[in-house]
Amino acid sequence: MFTHDNIDRIIGSKVIDTTGDKIGSVGQVFLDDRTNEPTWVTVNTGLFGTKETFIPLQGAQQNGEDLQVAYEKNLVKDAPNIDVDSGHLTPEEEAELYRYYGLGEGTTAQHGQLGDADRDAHTQGVAGQGVAGQDVAGQDVADRDLDRERNVAHGDIDATAHEERLKVGTEERQAGQVRIRKYVTTEQQQVSVPVSKERLVVDREPAEGRPVAGGIDHDNAETIDETITLREERPVVSKETVETEHVRIGKEQVTEQQTVQGEVAREHIEVEGENLDNNGQARH
Repeated sequence: MFTHDNIDRIIGSKVIDTTGDKIGSVGQVFLDDRTNEPTWVTVNTGLFGTKETFIPLQGAQQNGEDLQVAYEKNLVKDAPNIDVDSGHLTPEEEAELYRYYGLGEGTTAQHGQLGDADRDAHTQGVAGQGVAGQDVAGQDVADRDLDRERNVAHGDIDATAHEERLKVGTEERQAGQVRIRKYVTTEQQQVSVPVSKERLVVDREPAEGRPVAGGIDHDNAETIDETITLREERPVVSKETVETEHVRIGKEQVTEQQTVQGEVAREHIEVEGENLDNNGQARH
């Protein structure tokens, strides 16, 4: 059970839902007007942790350094949007929250600001001051609440603007893959080869018709019978293997500049008033 004496344990705690999912961090604690005991906490959610959503402490428990509430994350994030700057819940606002969370009607709760003595004793609970391990966004919001309370008393109001900035890094991924493979193909080639061959050449010359002595002796006539062999060349095909190409594959690292872009949000602060110009300066 959470009491007035252990507010400092609640402020700044990480808030988790019934399944253990993180919702945010505790920004402020609201006390019951009648019992002066913690009844509601606000959790810093949204961009930069600047949105504060009310969550009942009923059913909540400390889980180590975390505050585990009895509701799921989606239910909390869709809770009614209640202004926390006033430091006090109106009866209508608290009734709306009770109806949303399915609880009975309660007593109007106020921000954890009591007397001066209690403020000194529970500075962390009163101002929303963070504790060790708190999210930076939640701590900034709590610090702004404390500064706002102090400055309002002196007529000063401070506002801090935030902006998003791109954080660019690199990651290594596979850009391509190369495989070297050698294979064999066949093709028909035609080559012109000079070849030589022998031909039989017969030269005939007519005689002048001079008379010769004697006649033709048929029995003793000279007979000529010789064989002449003709030769020719023919193409003979053989093959030899020769080198035609050398291929070497290697890797090298190159560096190039690439431009990236992304959408970022920026907060702007405008000051408006009847006696102020567009720059927030007083008109004379």
